[in-house]
Amino acid sequence: MLQKVESEGFLLEAGVEHLITSEGINVDALIEFAKCNDEFIISTELVHRFKLLQEQQVACVEKPVEVERPVFRALASEYPSRIEHLKEHDVSGRSTCKGQVDDFVSLFRDRYRRISSILRLQPSQNAVSSYTGAKRGERCRFIGLVRSKTATKNGHLIIEAEDEHGVLKVFVGKGNKELMGTCAGIILDEVVAFDGQYRDPFFYADSVVWPDIPLNKPKRQIEENLSIAFLSDIHVGSNLFMRDNFERMLRWLGGDGGCARGREIASTIKYIFIAGDLVDGIGVYPGQERELAIQDIYGQYDMLFSLLEQIPDYITTVIVPGNHDAVRRGDPQPRLPAEFVKRPRGNYIFGSSPSLFKVEGFTSLIYHGNSIDSMIASVPGLSYSEPEKAMVEYLKRRHLSPIYGSNHLIPENEDYMAISEVPDIMHMGHVHKNGYADYRNIAVINSGTWQSQTDYQRMQGHIPTPCLLPVYNLKDNSLRVMDFNSA
Repeated sequence: MLQKVESEGFLLEAGVEHLITSEGINVDALIEFAKCNDEFIISTELVHRFKLLQEQQVACVEKPVEVERPVFRALASEYPSRIEHLKEHDVSGRSTCKGQVDDFVSLFRDRYRRISSILRLQPSQNAVSSYTGAKRGERCRFIGLVRSKTATKNGHLIIEAEDEHGVLKVFVGKGNKELMGTCAGIILDEVVAFDGQYRDPFFYADSVVWPDIPLNKPKRQIEENLSIAFLSDIHVGSNLFMRDNFERMLRWLGGDGGCARGREIASTIKYIFIAGDLVDGIGVYPGQERELAIQDIYGQYDMLFSLLEQIPDYITTVIVPGNHDAVRRGDPQPRLPAEFVKRPRGNYIFGSSPSLFKVEGFTSLIYHGNSIDSMIASVPGLSYSEPEKAMVEYLKRRHLSPIYGSNHLIPENEDYMAISEVPDIMHMGHVHKNGYADYRNIAVINSGTWQSQTDYQRMQGHIPTPCLLPVYNLKDNSLRVMDFNSA
């Protein structure tokens, strides 16, 4: 019982566990009662109130009374949709890739140009000049794209980094333990800055700087009480798709079900962001056909949009693809082709993955998260149980897929994976695990899944968090998570 209460985010007052057990109180019902009353501590007083309510309900069984339910008033329907798709950041219909060497050269040059321009504005503890044109022994800053990291036999670290003029070997001495620890987080193919001195043949670094998000980034707010709900990894077509829970959520959006506080939250939802893996797809991995309830890709999308039709028409639904969807596997992924969207009913905006939107003045970055596996594998301290920490690493590096070779990357002339514009909201999925953070006034949200645990996840020891719907309020910057795991 204690584990159940803690997993729902509640605190338990001393002695209450014995009271709940001795009175034979239903823990799930008690937790729902606490949620509806906006309580976060399961106290003795709360248990007594719940017990009294149950007794009153039993007493009324002999004389049923019809209770008139308040009419659902959708506050969000009273405001126009204010959303702009920033298409200059969307690869859909703009791909120039021919798969040639020149395409890769253009991609990495563009990456270097974008991120080095950010790094040139980053402060240093001491005044430094650019490495280009610096005199021997003069303190300066070198900005390069990391080619390799090698530990010497004496325990020092050599980092090969490349700029537009050539390759430089950056030396980090083992005696500088703090810097050695910092450099453990450097990953291949990212663009970073080294501050130090050049003495042939090495650049002797004494600090490393990532492009990162400005410390003084303002937090946005609006006057209207409007919210965004976040979905990802629905996996329609899988026999593990939790359809009943998903439809319960859809009914809740229209004001049907949930407590009074829950319906109040539903009334504020003006936008829904869906970050990919809309369907389970066909042939995504060996033996997938054994786990499919719908064997046809068109049938999967038909089912998806028949479900999404239940979303109230005043809500704008933003959709980007994932690695299970019917688009190319490599990032950036173009928007879902029109041939799969056969149902006209619904207020949809389709974008690539990643995509950038302006929503009520909030800059919102949406990316499925195909590269998160390599990020977790490469940066010490990251894990699948806390995807928000990996998302913060993307923001620090100002790039959504820095490690070339570990991810499927399409060499466009422009690097669409670079985070050139600082977002207010960053939304991802892919790992089937909910996670949230506030990083320098950026709301970082991973929205989990609507698919129950797969055999592969079970073998890996990965426990998903299905049917948890994060809702972000744009008026007060609050985040609430609605749980649709129980009726």
